[in-house]
This record gives sequence, structure tokens and C-alpha cells, in this order.
Amino acid sequence: MKWKIYNYLIDSKTQAWIANKLFKGLDLPDSTPVKERKRIKKNLRNKVSYYTRILEKEKLIEPLSAKAKPRIYKATSLSPIMSEKTKKDSPSMSEKSNWEFKPQIDCHHISYEYFVVSKPKRQIFWDKVKKLPNGCIDHWLHWPQDIGNITIRYRKGKQKDKVTIWLPSQKIDPTNWKDTEAVIKDYLNKASAWLQKLLLCKLGLPEVYRKPHFAYPVREPEIRQFLKSNTFSLNDKDDTHMDSSPPSLEPCFESNNIQKTAYYSMLPDKVMEIEDAIQGLEPQKIERIEKRLDKLEKTVDRLTDIVERLAEDVITIAETEVTKKPKEKESLDDEDKVMFG
Repeated sequence: MKWKIYNYLIDSKTQAWIANKLFKGLDLPDSTPVKERKRIKKNLRNKVSYYTRILEKEKLIEPLSAKAKPRIYKATSLSPIMSEKTKKDSPSMSEKSNWEFKPQIDCHHISYEYFVVSKPKRQIFWDKVKKLPNGCIDHWLHWPQDIGNITIRYRKGKQKDKVTIWLPSQKIDPTNWKDTEAVIKDYLNKASAWLQKLLLCKLGLPEVYRKPHFAYPVREPEIRQFLKSNTFSLNDKDDTHMDSSPPSLEPCFESNNIQKTAYYSMLPDKVMEIEDAIQGLEPQKIERIEKRLDKLEKTVDRLTDIVERLAEDVITIAETEVTKKPKEKESLDDEDKVMFG
């Protein structure tokens, strides 16, 4: 929870906003009593306040203004170290670790297109106009914003006009990757409203122009070095690959599937957890586990031999039954001759 709070604080979120966000993330059932809800909210506010004080004490964050209320924080030049396994609530900055604070997933190539319901009433000074061989005319506009550059293409067709918009990338918390669809939808609704206001026109429903990509920085030094001059691709339907391509030009794991990228982001830490758990075991416990594994292996071998012998016996019995000849019926010809002479 500490690093999630840290991430929100350096994103200029207030402590009250963070506590409310964490409370909504609990997704409590409707049957939860009001008193219980109030108690949980109070505990979350106390936790946010507690971790904020720790982060300030460790000089990982600092307020933009000491007199401002509520306080807004920013990140310092220090980089937090993931060492929660050694100290549960207050990791030490001096402890060595191979992993720095987990970055966020970068969602880019967010692009949608709309059919124009009513043509623009505002005169736009386009950056570029290009006539296509099929008779359509493309009008391009690059609109710089604080969150990044927005590119708009207005395609004037023979029958219908169409608008395509490329939006700036969005940052997604790997621990909240399941909320990605809702985040992009909200982002798109705001962009659609802004675009219609800009062009003074009415647009139809948005359609995906190109699937967004979800990239996460590669943290392993050896793999980072390899990807600076090489590309690794899984050749799957989700276009999963690892390389140093734009827009970040940093070695990244990238996929059209947010779930795959989110799972990759968790992988190094999961491996470290397993290694820490193994290293934390006492030598005597490890020896006992090895003996149990040897005993289990011998038991499995004995069971395998028994099953093989049973299988051989079943095959032998089956072959015997197949080759066994049925008794021939006694002929009554001789008796008939005696009785009926």
C-alpha cells in the first residue's frame, strides 16, 4: 500500500483523494453497515497519513508549499528502493536491492475514428492538406497539449467524412490493470467532447482505429543490454514483443494485451519473493525437505513398478482368454445308431 500511496502523492493527489480512491477500490457489498463504512474510511485516512509521514521522513517526497492546505507533494531526487521484504512498513534507503521502484505501464497508440454527422462550422487552419489517389482529401492538425501531442486527421470523402484522432499516452498502475478499460473509456469521452467543441461539429460513435499498446520497462540489466540492439517477438495474436522502439526508446515488454503486460510487470518481484522465501529457510528445514522429496520419489518409483506388473498380468490374462478353445459338442451319431438300429 505504501508504494501505491507514494505513486498517487507524486501525481499531485491529496491525502483525502487517495483515501477515497482506496475506499472505492475495496468494492464493499451494499449490505455493509454505515458504521462499518465510516470505520473503514477512518482507518484508510489514518494509513494514508501514516505512510505520508514516513515518505516525508525518508525524503522521498516534499510538499510544493509548506503553507498550502491541503498539501500537494512532489517527488524528490531520491529513488525509492523496493525492500519491503526486510522491513514491512519502512524500507531503508541504504539497503541494497536489484530492483528500483516499479514504474507504470505506458498505454500508447490510442487512436479512434468517427463518422462526421454534421460538418464543422469552425474554420480550421490545417497544418497539412493532402489529396489521395481515391479522391479523398486528408487534413492534418497537430495540437500540442500539456499531457502530450494530439494529432487530428479530417478525411473528406466522396460521400461521408471521417475524423481520426491520436491521443497522448496514458500511465496505468500495474496493480490496477483491470480498470484499464474504464480509464481509456473515460479518457476517450473527454477527448470526444473536446474534439466536437474544437471543430464545432457533431460526431458519431467512436470506433477503434488501432489497438492500443501496453509497454512496461525491462528491469533486468542483462535483458536490457540485449534489447538495445535486438528484438524478441512471440509471434502471437497480441503482437507481444520486447525491443527498444518508440515512443520511449527504452527496452520494454510490449503487447496489445494489458493482462500480459501486467503479469510481466509482476514477474521479477514474484521471482524475488520465491528466492527470499527459499533463502529464509533454515538449512535443517531444507535438508528435511530434501529427504522427504527423496522418500516421495522412491515411493513413486515403487508405485510405478506395481502398476507396470499389474498391467503385464492383465495383458497375460487377456491373451489367455483369447487363445482358449471352446469345448466341442459330443456327436450323437453313434447313440442314434444303437437306439434306432
